Amino acid sequence: MSTASLASRSPRPSPSPEELVEMFADAFVGFKRQVAAEASQVDLSFSEWRCLRLCAQGGARGSELAEGIEITPAGVTDLVDRLEHRGLVRRARDPSDRRAVRVELTTAGHRLFGETRQRVIRRATEMVGRLDPADYRALAIGLRALNRLVPATRAPPAA
Repeated sequence: MSTASLASRSPRPSPSPEELVEMFADAFVGFKRQVAAEASQVDLSFSEWRCLRLCAQGGARGSELAEGIEITPAGVTDLVDRLEHRGLVRRARDPSDRRAVRVELTTAGHRLFGETRQRVIRRATEMVGRLDPADYRALAIGLRALNRLVPATRAPPAA
């Protein structure tokens, strides 16, 4: 395959909305697999890694975790129990509502999440590093546009 950028190849019609959705879904699933592969290296499921990610900035309530991980409240309880048993998270009273509980990372949880996050970033950097500059810019523009349209559950932790 030529190293010419997608932008410089012979013009192709813009994809239909359906094709664009399929392209995005394929890329998302592929990236999710990359993250899951890194998480599995430290014996974390993808859902457990997402829980750590959501808790990485000051903790999260169970309802926030359920929404962010897309699992039931009962599923959150089981997941947090597993992570708590491993010493990666702890339950703490929410300072803004004493009736509520927040899930926070322990020191070990911060360390494991940070190490895994760095490996995910390294793997993603290697993938996008194979793009030529025009495709890289096009990807950045597209992702910025997508992020304006789709609100994130939480801002990612600073690198």
